[in-house]
Amino acid sequence: MTTTVTTTEQLIVDYIRFAKSIAARRKRRIPPCVTLEELQSAAYLGLVDAAQRFDSQQAFSTFARPRIEGAITDYLRELRWGSRRSPVQAKELTETGKEAKGFDDLFEVVSKPVNSRLRSILKWHFVEGETQTEIASKLGVTRACVSQTLKGFVTDAKSRWTQTRLCG
Repeated sequence: MTTTVTTTEQLIVDYIRFAKSIAARRKRRIPPCVTLEELQSAAYLGLVDAAQRFDSQQAFSTFARPRIEGAITDYLRELRWGSRRSPVQAKELTETGKEAKGFDDLFEVVSKPVNSRLRSILKWHFVEGETQTEIASKLGVTRACVSQTLKGFVTDAKSRWTQTRLCG
């Protein structure tokens, strides 16, 4: 009995390494509690979806890359690591074990250990969406000063909220 391989199946076989490499690159930017195998599974789902939808009007890799990356992002969002507004569950961030109820509570927890000026800068930038230039104008400082202040906060926050703490 002869088995015929469809174009879809052949694309999946030919591009499985491509999907694995996208998952491996993405793995470098996320905490160790999400395994490479999980990301590869999501990438494979994206690859299968891309192979099924491919219409051969462009290179397959060009068509497949955003679908594979999107499948990984969707998976991470299910775990709450890929969400832009709340990258981790608020209850995981509280030191007291009290669960934060929303973005405002989460902001309170994250910005609590900082001085009032930095707290204002954080609120203007992350909550109200103001640009660094707008904030600098309000404070009468340069945009570079605001940028350095934000970078300093991020560095400090990374040291306080370690991956071990975030992953449980």
